[in-house]
Amino acid sequence: MTDLLQLLMDNGLLQFGVFGKQHMPYRLNLEMLPAYPDVLREIVRLTIPHVRGMSRLVSMADSVPLGVALALQTGIPLVYSR
Repeated sequence: MTDLLQLLMDNGLLQFGVFGKQHMPYRLNLEMLPAYPDVLREIVRLTIPHVRGMSRLVSMADSVPLGVALALQTGIPLVYSR
């Protein structure tokens, strides 16, 4: 298991089970990332190489904390919707 996956599971950000009306087999709680700065920092570190050269970042409501952290680290503007 990767370090990131272990971090997500240890902090309850990634859960397995049956969730919601669509019976999703897992739940990823991105909106809780600010409560776990070490996890947020690691996700941003791993994501930066994948967004280099992009002109904009687009974020859904639940991933705004990740989008903001990524925008601050890369200087790429963030567009999001509430």
